[in-house]
Amino acid sequence: ERLYRQAMDLKARRSVHPDPADLGCTFSPEISEASRLLNKNMRRAGTNRFEEMYTEGLLRQKHRQSEATKKAEEEEEDADCTFHPTITPWPGIDASSSQMPVHERLYANAFNRMTSRVTDDDVGPIVSAAEPVVPAVDGTRRYVQGGELYLI
Repeated sequence: ERLYRQAMDLKARRSVHPDPADLGCTFSPEISEASRLLNKNMRRAGTNRFEEMYTEGLLRQKHRQSEATKKAEEEEEDADCTFHPTITPWPGIDASSSQMPVHERLYANAFNRMTSRVTDDDVGPIVSAAEPVVPAVDGTRRYVQGGELYLI
């Protein structure tokens, strides 16, 4: 009988809602009918929001566990791997340049190409200055481009 009275007292205390103004809590949100319908439509039939949250949590936990087991299986499989390829660097690239950022390597490569470029002064004249080159058309060679005939 004592437990029954305690339960009834607790029920009576819970049924009495204090006035929010007395507590200093004056916030009361205005939830539109459209929001209520949206919330109602998002739920599965016959379940409340707490059940949905619980099942979503269980699904997330199961997904995390399956991901962890997949990762562990892959690591175990990789541990048994005996193939270890030897990768040689590109010729002309030393080990220090592979530590450089990409943009620095590209800049250094372009700079090296510009400094090692062959100039006309390095090669000298290709044709001797004593024999002037005069273009000649003898008409024996024929070249067709774009539907037009050219004699060379």
